[in-house]
Amino acid sequence: MKLKGTKLIFAHRGASAYAPENTLPAFRLAAEMHAFGVELDVHLTRDGKIVVAHDDRIDRMSDGHGLIREQTLDELRQYSFNCGRSEFGRVEIPTLEDVYRLLEPTGLYVNVEIKASGTDFVHMIHDCTRECGMTERVIYSSFNHWNLTDMLAYDKDAFVAPLYGSELVKPADYAKSFGALAIHPHYGQILAHPDIVARANELGVRVHPWTVDDPEAIKRLCELDVGAIITNKPDVALEIAQG
Repeated sequence: MKLKGTKLIFAHRGASAYAPENTLPAFRLAAEMHAFGVELDVHLTRDGKIVVAHDDRIDRMSDGHGLIREQTLDELRQYSFNCGRSEFGRVEIPTLEDVYRLLEPTGLYVNVEIKASGTDFVHMIHDCTRECGMTERVIYSSFNHWNLTDMLAYDKDAFVAPLYGSELVKPADYAKSFGALAIHPHYGQILAHPDIVARANELGVRVHPWTVDDPEAIKRLCELDVGAIITNKPDVALEIAQG
């Protein structure tokens, strides 16, 4: 997949400023807000299902407790993942396939952040993407960069992007060195080191900073012509990017 365009807006965990994060309502709202894509996180259940959730524990996100990897999908679906937003009622934890099926007709892209680690898990995610017909619309990111090299070993054409949050020297050069097509830095790194964008553009590496909700920061990043902005507030970012 070759991603084109700049100032593309990805809804972080869906439109999570307005709906429970990493749930179908949040992804549906992102589509209604005309985001370019969504960002989500994936873990593996005890019975080998890929579920969409940020934390490895469900305590913060739901009315249940415990580790995702120690529970089956059926057990996890006994709980409501409305993140304490009672106005949404009961919300089930979605699988990655659920999200793909929801978004496939919309044309939205999906940034899949691989939370758990392991070659088998990486292969499962790729196979789910292929089986759902989403291969040309998915970016794989991770703070564990071995997950990304595992993905490229499985599919040399996969679009992978290393996530990082603190000082990384020559991040675009680093990404280029193992075949990544983008970098996903904390947005503060780009504001502190704006020359990263120029170097990345020179190397053909996209820059997709996260997670940017402050309007002034969004405006500055748009002026730097970053490839995408990952935000909890896609409506706000779209208004600034298109203005």
